[in-house]
Amino acid sequence: MAISLQTQQKILHAQQLINKYSIVGVVTDADSKQPLEGVNIILLDTNFGDATDSEGSYRISAHEGNYTIKFSMIGYSDIVKNIVIKKNAAIVLNVSLKVETYNLDQVIVSPKPEKYDASGLTAVLDRKMIQRSPGSAQDIFWTLQTLPGVSSGSDDSKLYVRGGSSSENLVLFDGATIANPYHFEFMGGGLFSVFNSRLVENVNFYAGGFPARYGDRLASVLIINNKTADKENYSGELNMSLSDFNGIMEFPLKAFDGSGYISLRRSYFDIAYNLLPDLKNDNEMVPYFIDGNLKLDFVLNKNIKMTLFGLSSIEKLIGDYRYDHFYGRMESNGNNSLIGVTFNIIPTDNTVNELNIYYSLTDKKASYPENSVENYKLNEITVKNDFSWILGKHDFHFGGWVANKKDKVSVDIPASINMYSLEDYKINSSNYYNLISLYAEDKYSFSPELKMNTGLRYDYIDQTKRGVLSPRFNIAYAWNEHMSLSFDYGWFYQSPYAYEIGTNPNLKFKKAESMGVGIKHQLSEELVVDLEFYNKKYYDLITTSSDDWTNSNGGYGFSRGVELYVQFKPLVNLSGWVSYSYSIAKRKEGIIRSLQYFSFDRTNLISVIMNYKFADVWALGAKFRHGTGTPYTPVMGSYFDQSKSSFIPILGEQNSARYPDYNRFDLRLTRQAILWDQPVEIYLEILNVFNNRNIVHWIYNNNYSSRSSMIVFPILPLIGINKKF
Repeated sequence: MAISLQTQQKILHAQQLINKYSIVGVVTDADSKQPLEGVNIILLDTNFGDATDSEGSYRISAHEGNYTIKFSMIGYSDIVKNIVIKKNAAIVLNVSLKVETYNLDQVIVSPKPEKYDASGLTAVLDRKMIQRSPGSAQDIFWTLQTLPGVSSGSDDSKLYVRGGSSSENLVLFDGATIANPYHFEFMGGGLFSVFNSRLVENVNFYAGGFPARYGDRLASVLIINNKTADKENYSGELNMSLSDFNGIMEFPLKAFDGSGYISLRRSYFDIAYNLLPDLKNDNEMVPYFIDGNLKLDFVLNKNIKMTLFGLSSIEKLIGDYRYDHFYGRMESNGNNSLIGVTFNIIPTDNTVNELNIYYSLTDKKASYPENSVENYKLNEITVKNDFSWILGKHDFHFGGWVANKKDKVSVDIPASINMYSLEDYKINSSNYYNLISLYAEDKYSFSPELKMNTGLRYDYIDQTKRGVLSPRFNIAYAWNEHMSLSFDYGWFYQSPYAYEIGTNPNLKFKKAESMGVGIKHQLSEELVVDLEFYNKKYYDLITTSSDDWTNSNGGYGFSRGVELYVQFKPLVNLSGWVSYSYSIAKRKEGIIRSLQYFSFDRTNLISVIMNYKFADVWALGAKFRHGTGTPYTPVMGSYFDQSKSSFIPILGEQNSARYPDYNRFDLRLTRQAILWDQPVEIYLEILNVFNNRNIVHWIYNNNYSSRSSMIVFPILPLIGINKKF
């Protein structure tokens, strides 16, 4: 199998750096030959080390002497080598890491990097971590929810990061922005994501302090890169469980030295809900989704690689509900579509240019009782370009994009069936605009111990004729081989939706001013502790008038907290982590008329992940999550309205009460076996083992004198088998 052109160029560039660094090289995947990002390279018993960049490159400066160098990355077998560094004689050391296929020695490893590198990167996940993470149902978003500062609404996949809303997360899929990455968003907030974890190459997550090349969001950045198919052989993978069927076919494309894959995933929730009546919560629901992915990679010539990619996701939910204030039929239909092309161009040995062109569509329609509707249609056509240039100790990024956004939204939900706020909510707007963005960024290594990342970003909306500048700054310092420190500061802006500008053409960008401080300490070979503090202030948040349903920038707020993360490295077949967050988030936003607790604020949040290998082919994983209940607006009483012939609730202060605490315990048992002379993986996963009824919202009776709870699901067993061929 030939090494990719881009990797060859990086290896050549590494050889040209030997006069400036003691050790240079490129780390690749042994099977795909693609560069690996986020590999930790450490000279053991020293404070010298580095992590590979997006092209798999690393650079280490060290003194003369004998060293042991270690290459490690989650999901791959470690490589340890003895090297000798001599004066004026640098080393070029390129290595390939092998995937730990069907190896339970290290079932799961911590997703957080062991040391800060000034990039702001919070976590790196690979395919195996997502698939084997207990309680995740093999979903990327559910895996991320175990990190400190990341919460969910209830038993759903939405991410609320450090006091931010789910719409304030930038989700990039092979470089393209996905506006709404959730299935069944109208049912409890989005049960699962639209992404197929078995196609993932790696996932990078920034919980805050992300660099200037990522923008137009206030909270976080999630980058999902799908794998490149095998260029030499036909192969595939089948996964069947009680939740879904998942099939993948990979194939070589001899023309242009290419390869590709196609995948199909179909859920069985409609079948499971019929077999397990308790899942219906005394109501009739029939949900299902179908996801498809296609990716084709071609090497056009020695300097240009082209990738064609696409995603199509459809979903349907029909339910007959029998609550007093939600009686009748609910029907929801959704469609997420994405098609794009990427060109990776290598103009010179130390420069790389990436051009992305894509079209995305989110089209979701829902109808509820009392003729209420909720329809969102969001279109985006975008051209993006990133030019990276390695110059000495500098790693520059220059680029920008032009995005045409077109929205059409129609929402009419009366207070009587609005279970979230018990108030009317209406939107009727359509609009479009062009967003133009430019950025410059420099990651500079002062020394192996001190690194800094600075950047400046500019965003402009043609329709409002408003532009904003976003300065960013990150610095990381390795105090010694066991301790590293970090600091980040930046302004982050997010453009209004096109439909929001449709009601007010003078809307400003939303703004967050963020600062963070962190310290990582390796207490022993088996124990790493990470402590971080952050403070965010929000300005110009968008508020909605209930009189004429127009928008304005009258909102503001803050979010601050402390996060503790303790990683247990594999010790006697035991590994895992514990994360704890204490935070306070308040906002005046939307229909919230004064500064109140953010609707998804969780003051205390703890996650515990443990994995134990108790035999050569057996492993047991467990996950426990506990969180303070999220806020809601209480009902203080009611009165009878003669004109409407119905009771009207008397509401207390907005978001002044809280739902009961959230608790969930999950188990996963994994068995490696041989079936028809082929290795397979069999697993049993039980979600919500103790059948905790984690409440999404209250449902009131006709006169609001009593209430019942609506939940997403009770105990849910999932049995599956995975086989590669």
